Amino acid sequence: MLTSLLKTITKGKDLNQRESSIVMEQIMEGTISDVQLAGFLAALTTKGASEEEITAFARTMRQYSMHVPCTMDVFDIVGTGGGRTKTFNISTTASFVIAAGGVRVAKHGNRAKTSRSGSADVLEALGANIFLSPESCLDMLQQIGLCYFYTRYYYYMMKRIDAVREQLGIYTVFDVLRPLTNPAHSVYEILGVNAPHLVEPMAHVLAALGVRHGMVVYGQDGSDEISASAATTICEFTPESFSTYEIRPEDFNLPRASRDELRGGLPKHNAAITRAVLDGHKGGPDGSPPQRRRRTLRRRQRPQSLCRYPQGGPPHRQRPGPAEARRLPRPEPAPGTGGKSEAHSRQGTGRYGIIKGTKKIHYYVRTVFL
Repeated sequence: MLTSLLKTITKGKDLNQRESSIVMEQIMEGTISDVQLAGFLAALTTKGASEEEITAFARTMRQYSMHVPCTMDVFDIVGTGGGRTKTFNISTTASFVIAAGGVRVAKHGNRAKTSRSGSADVLEALGANIFLSPESCLDMLQQIGLCYFYTRYYYYMMKRIDAVREQLGIYTVFDVLRPLTNPAHSVYEILGVNAPHLVEPMAHVLAALGVRHGMVVYGQDGSDEISASAATTICEFTPESFSTYEIRPEDFNLPRASRDELRGGLPKHNAAITRAVLDGHKGGPDGSPPQRRRRTLRRRQRPQSLCRYPQGGPPHRQRPGPAEARRLPRPEPAPGTGGKSEAHSRQGTGRYGIIKGTKKIHYYVRTVFL
């Protein structure tokens, strides 16, 4: 079955909803090998996944998550990753602010793949336990209005799938599927994408999956967030309407930030930025914009004891160029030889007589060794 579907994909044809569901069932049940999975992901990336395929994949994938009996209307803010700006964990930090405003946030995510710190990494650096059971997460939603679902914990097959994705090293459909498969089935969502052509299609996919009101955003500086340093393209949707527009920081009386002010780093560094933002500080954890640490490569200096001859090495290693060689004095002619040099006069006699071109040898002896 998978072989015939692979042939369909390699011909540039889209899979229908039934075929897409069958493929995802085989992937989540582990009935296909890693080689077949890699071939399918590479072929689908080359063709490009359609809206119908992504919707069917996400619906089927949700059936294999750990069951979360959530009856509350929850909100999720998540990104696909792959942004070029390498910012700190903006959506994770924003989830604390949104929850403090009275909205129940059921955030889910994974460890870093395209950045240095994923949502799971920064939450662990903040001291959170990301391996909570569904019951514990629902208790947190009731008490503080915020919980976190770790993707690899709630989708046990994702560990194997992520290993194949890491070996492939390319953007695959699972980079898009992961934000669509919240175990709590959020009905309100802000989804960040890393390419402008994904904005409207992903909005239609979210609406087909049951999201009542949501936004798909793309920062025009290459980020999968609502950008503070550039304009942002947004597709806002409800079940009845879809609207695409742009917003800018100036629309909210905010000055534009530079990329360095939003740049992140390792989980511990991003955790410090998150704490500073929640404490009301402007900029980095010390009150200044977070600066990217640049590694300066220094040329290794040789000790002075090894540099006795800094220019060209020892004298016997210094070989003159052609111009210098031409300026060397010619050998003095031997007396009684008719103007010939001593070496040339010995040609044909003694041990030197068997060597042809003695004059040339004498020339190289003088230019190389003297």
